[in-house]
Amino acid sequence: MRNLAPGRHLSAALLLTGMACSPDHSLTTSLVSDSVPTFPSEPYPDDGSGNLPTGAGTTAQLTDSTAETTNEPTTATASTTLTSVTTEDTSGSGPTSVTTLETGDTGSTTTPVGESSDTGPMTSMTTMTTMTTLTTADDTTTTSDDTTTTSDDTTTSDDTTTGMPPAGCGNGKVDPGEQCDDANDNYADACWPTCEKSQCGTCGSPRANLLFIVDYSTSMNTKWVQGTRYENLVANLSALMTTEPSLLQRSNVALMRFGHDPSPNPGTKIANDTTGIIDGQKLDLAWTANNKYVVCQHEKLAATLTDIIPPMNGNLTGIGTWTKGALDFALTTIKTQRALFGENQANAPFYRVILITDGKWTSQNGTMLLQPNFDNPAASAASLSNAGVSTHVIAFGDAVNLPFADEIAAAGGTGAAHDVASPDALMAAFQAVLAEIEEDGVIPASCKQ
Repeated sequence: MRNLAPGRHLSAALLLTGMACSPDHSLTTSLVSDSVPTFPSEPYPDDGSGNLPTGAGTTAQLTDSTAETTNEPTTATASTTLTSVTTEDTSGSGPTSVTTLETGDTGSTTTPVGESSDTGPMTSMTTMTTMTTLTTADDTTTTSDDTTTTSDDTTTSDDTTTGMPPAGCGNGKVDPGEQCDDANDNYADACWPTCEKSQCGTCGSPRANLLFIVDYSTSMNTKWVQGTRYENLVANLSALMTTEPSLLQRSNVALMRFGHDPSPNPGTKIANDTTGIIDGQKLDLAWTANNKYVVCQHEKLAATLTDIIPPMNGNLTGIGTWTKGALDFALTTIKTQRALFGENQANAPFYRVILITDGKWTSQNGTMLLQPNFDNPAASAASLSNAGVSTHVIAFGDAVNLPFADEIAAAGGTGAAHDVASPDALMAAFQAVLAEIEEDGVIPASCKQ
């Protein structure tokens, strides 16, 4: 299993709000972070009957605030945006530390690196260098190399925006250093808010078709640190749709939810479910409309998911986890689309499934856990693999470190599941899966034509 612990992000988002030199000339750095601590998973309730009691993202955001310092002779201010940062105490009087300053605060608190604070532990680090200019009250200006750090596992590629846009970006005119400027914040059109051309044009080869399959069982309403499992999933998956615009614009995205199927008869609904699940599944967003592929609908996927209410409106029982039915439905959908567009599984476009689940799979009617064997979703993952479709598995909640999740991933051709121990590791899991898919070579390199 791939274990993704808190803090092990492929990318994080923190804001360096200010720098100040204290009287002893040591450098203090202010951070804003919303990471959250680990919370233990909760098991399914067990009444001893052997039956399932039917119910079987924290993302960091950049802000624009700047910490102001007092008018001391040695006081200086600077502002820059980084992914994650820590600084060394240069006075030699104490351990390496991180200072946090919330917007509107009048002071700050210092926490030694490696220890927990009320926003969670800061762990893995990788070095980067930032040039910082400090201007003191006596008009003396000095420039120094300040070492900052980010996660050891951070990787950078062309799949993310370049960071801060040029100074004139957003004024509707193409200024030096800009590829375009349409004066809006929409990532789904031809020009990004960073004044770079989007990847919504024509690609050198067909876009990959990614299907995000979301567990909609009522166990998703279990509390998970801040919020529920479902709320954390929605927040992180929605954020992914805008934090990885280049890669997702070079793919076509679709969304499916699944629960259980109360009856083998076709057209069966789940009692008290108002979200349209029929026969155990609902394709909420397809790759196509009017027999044409719809490109750059990642933001639409985020909006669609955000608008869906929690399973059974927050109840902890009522919807099971018929995972096999979801994977079977995915295969049927893909085969139908291939036939419609005359596609061949040996050639692009290629399809990938991302299964996101918080618990053990159930029987079709949702009453038994991990049985009967003919409802084992690993067999369906193997069928997808035989059809040229890999299945990636993200497991959290009650599914963490359980063999069944690895079994599905192995049968689906991706080796092992990505185990997520806490909400702040969800984004890293999504990014890891996207990286694996890109490494497969199924996503075109550019779609700016």
